[in-house]
Amino acid sequence: MSTLLCISECTRNDSGQYAVTGKNILGTLTEIITVKVHDIPGPPKGPIHYDRISNESITISWDPPENDGGVPINNYIVEFRDTTSTSWSVLSTTIIRTVFKAERLTPRAEYQFRVKAKNRYGVGPPITSESVVAAYPFKVPGPPGTPQVIGFTKDTMTISWNEPVNDGGSEVIGYHIERKERNSILWQKVSSALIVGNIFKSIGLEAGIAYEFRVAAENIAGVGKPSKPSEPSLALDPVDPPGTPVAINISKNFVNIKWTKPNYDGGFKITGYTVEKKDLPNGRWIKVNYSNIQETTFTVSGLTEGASYEFRVLARNSAGAVSSPSEPSDPIGVEVVSITKDSMVVIWSAPDNDGGSSITGYVIEKHDKEGIRWTKCNKHTVTELSFKVKGLFEGHNYEFRVSAENDAGVGKSSSPSIYYMAIDPVFRPGPPNSPKVTNISRTSVFLSWEKPIYDGGCDIQGYIIEACEATSEEWKMCTLPTGIKQTQYEVEKLKENQNYKFRVFAINKVGVGECSKISEGYVACDPCDPPGTPEPIIVNKNAITIQWAKPEYDGGSIITGYIVEKRDLPDGRWMKANFTNVTETQFTVSGLTEDSKYDFRVIAKNAAGTISKPSYNTGPITARDEVEPPRLSLDPEYSQAVVVSAGSTFKLDADVYGKPTPTVQWFKEDKGIENTLRCEIKRTDLRTILTVANVAGTKIFTFYVKVLDSPGPCGGMLNVSAVTSETCTLSWLPPEHDGNSNISHYIIERRETSRLAWTVVASKCDVTSFKVNNLLEGNEYIFRVMAVNSYGVGEPLESSPVTIKNPFLLPGSPQSVEVTNIAKDSMTVFWSSPESDGGSEITGYIIEKKDKTGIRWTKCNRQTITDLSFRVTGLTEDHEYEFRISAENMAGLGEPSLPTSYYKACNPKFKPGPPTHVHVTDTTKNSVSLAWGKPIYDGGCVIQGYIVEICKADEEEWIMCTPATGLPFNKLDITKLTENKEYKIQVCAINKLGIGEPAAIPGTVKVQDKIEPPGLTIDSELRKGIIVLCIVYFLYVQV
Repeated sequence: MSTLLCISECTRNDSGQYAVTGKNILGTLTEIITVKVHDIPGPPKGPIHYDRISNESITISWDPPENDGGVPINNYIVEFRDTTSTSWSVLSTTIIRTVFKAERLTPRAEYQFRVKAKNRYGVGPPITSESVVAAYPFKVPGPPGTPQVIGFTKDTMTISWNEPVNDGGSEVIGYHIERKERNSILWQKVSSALIVGNIFKSIGLEAGIAYEFRVAAENIAGVGKPSKPSEPSLALDPVDPPGTPVAINISKNFVNIKWTKPNYDGGFKITGYTVEKKDLPNGRWIKVNYSNIQETTFTVSGLTEGASYEFRVLARNSAGAVSSPSEPSDPIGVEVVSITKDSMVVIWSAPDNDGGSSITGYVIEKHDKEGIRWTKCNKHTVTELSFKVKGLFEGHNYEFRVSAENDAGVGKSSSPSIYYMAIDPVFRPGPPNSPKVTNISRTSVFLSWEKPIYDGGCDIQGYIIEACEATSEEWKMCTLPTGIKQTQYEVEKLKENQNYKFRVFAINKVGVGECSKISEGYVACDPCDPPGTPEPIIVNKNAITIQWAKPEYDGGSIITGYIVEKRDLPDGRWMKANFTNVTETQFTVSGLTEDSKYDFRVIAKNAAGTISKPSYNTGPITARDEVEPPRLSLDPEYSQAVVVSAGSTFKLDADVYGKPTPTVQWFKEDKGIENTLRCEIKRTDLRTILTVANVAGTKIFTFYVKVLDSPGPCGGMLNVSAVTSETCTLSWLPPEHDGNSNISHYIIERRETSRLAWTVVASKCDVTSFKVNNLLEGNEYIFRVMAVNSYGVGEPLESSPVTIKNPFLLPGSPQSVEVTNIAKDSMTVFWSSPESDGGSEITGYIIEKKDKTGIRWTKCNRQTITDLSFRVTGLTEDHEYEFRISAENMAGLGEPSLPTSYYKACNPKFKPGPPTHVHVTDTTKNSVSLAWGKPIYDGGCVIQGYIVEICKADEEEWIMCTPATGLPFNKLDITKLTENKEYKIQVCAINKLGIGEPAAIPGTVKVQDKIEPPGLTIDSELRKGIIVLCIVYFLYVQV
């Protein structure tokens, strides 16, 4: 025999040594044939690199082609295009190197480049670059940090800011400053020149106006986005800081401090102070007063015994200007704690120097401010670092000092402490709880509150109530300065419909304490009446629906909602049952327990914010299902068919009973009927079904209705066929609805599309087809046909416009539309030519797509497509699309193909299909040789390999014959098999998502030798080696 190797459309990859081997049990024979293939070069090796980019030029580079066509590369051709255009322009055709600089580009335009290699056989295919914008490779800087006002006067402000976190890749060369008044929306540039540095002083401000500033950075690429605006700051002369605070009284958990007023008040009256503290050594400054301080003294409470603190004070004037903080006080080490009227506890630290001998004890001395002598306090040696001094006189001031003692004697005394008064510790009380409104009317409000947690060490003597209108900042005292004893009070003489806020102060023998938190705003108006008593309307095992009547009086404002409360009986407490506002007078309380008893009530609230008293209770309601099967009560006449004339109105009545109330649904010919004012009946014989159902069951009754009418339009389409220059043939289907009477005949009419009048063609046609004669060639006609019965003429069925001419048809629909190579933004559509070209050659195809979320078909190709495939790009990731194809010939655009299935635009997410044409190429006594083709469906990504499995014919265990990663080629020799044994074999393809479906060899394969001695006869010319161009080439070998 002879063997033939045919290499069609050979490429450079086909160059090399070809070995032909003949082998059987008698031996092996191999011959080598050398083949060299010359061709045009392949594409240059990519990708194309952008080495340097500016506004007007781009330097690109690439690598030589991996395939030079077998001969040296002569030169390269570089082309470019603007991405808004589809045409390519040549930049150069004589480039020797693999680098090129494209100049004279349009700034900010987007370009694409492609490069082709050329050898003596011609120009190879191009490599195309990614799109690139002709612009500097860096961006404008990001926004700077939010500017801060660090200094101000009545006509200037100094601001500072931080550099942008992102400079865009280029150094910031300066900043632009803008400002605006707080109530304005217009930003004004305040510097004509670029600002260098991070501090700027804005001048020319108007006193008393609040200003905001923002900053934008600039680099070579341009000006970036502005920063966030600064906090509004008033243009006012600053207030001087108060004097340094001084401690005048110290206890274990409080310090009294005092300071002096600012030297300059900024031109406005000082209205208050803010005190801040800092824990030493590493604390941060924290505000310690929660109400305005108008005096120059303050008691800082809540301190930790033995801790050290710093304090500072800020002043504020009536214009809103706030001073810088005062100089902080000296660190205060608490030396005397636990002060009472006759004792004090003194604490100290051990000396830094013990004199070379251990400290054996301490001597404590006191000095009465009214005396002149220091008196020893301890009779016995004190070894601890604290001592309780007793026998003090109430109201006297004492200072203390301590001396350390060792074996050498008593050392030098410490510096004396400050003076401490021997009194039981008493302070102003803390704030009461925020007042609550328990009742309200148009002229009064009834308040209640809780006592303060801290009473200052003595009994609370009373409370002071203050009120303030919501639109004002002026607080007015509602009680006498001596206060009231109770923790509730009725504030009277309020303005009707005015919004008020309230606060409370506690009083003890030391004075008035801090105010409570300010209450919510309350409008002085009459409360609304309670709603009506709620009643249950639907009760089941886990939910109860109640309804109630609106309040008789709404308090002068509309009712805005209701609060529904429930309680478990017998001993439950009232709990809110709704978690959103209830605006209707009906509510379903869900989440109930079956057979449990509940009680319900409702509270109303109006637009003024007032809340009514609760309604009366419903009384006990048990959560359980109360059911009664549905039933129907019907007129006996409905047992027969109801006959009506077309155009008349008829009613189908039925009384429905059952608990819970059954749901009612009407059906017309098994389709639900909507609850509309008119139900259109198109069938002449109608079956209407009434279905009522609840949890206890379902009841169905069928009504039969017969409607007498003229026939409906003829069925299907009015087809126009066999068109010639003078005649055409019409065909149609009988009407779907015959009006409950036989069709007697049909009336056929025609009209030219340029006229409105219809002409009768046939007044009595007995069949469903008709040939129309005597038409004018080139005219466009519309035909219609009407069915006739004993009740009249039916609606017409019109044809589409048809031009009378000899046959020259539009092409048919393309066939076998398929979609493959799916990516997140593109898909490739394949199709086959239509079966009919309409008598004219196909000139092109139109591809259309439709998003699943849309309703319109969109054309995909701008230019005529003559191939049978097209890559659709610009898709939206994760959207689903369907496609259809229309063919076009000289007669026009044909009908589109059937739309494809929907395909999601996403990267491949499927396993491959089964390989094709799996077959045995040879067998021996211990091996089988296989070959197969690629899967028709690759799963959307590259096939990475193949797995071959084998199984003995009488067993079910499959054994893998390949590595787990698969084979990269399409054939395999399976060895070490048992002679004369039969096997089952299957092959699976692999892609990056896994192993696909298997393809099995039909039946079984028997392992046995095919004995035939090898022999090869090779032409002497083949032994010399051959050089060919890229054409079909044949290698003949006689075997």
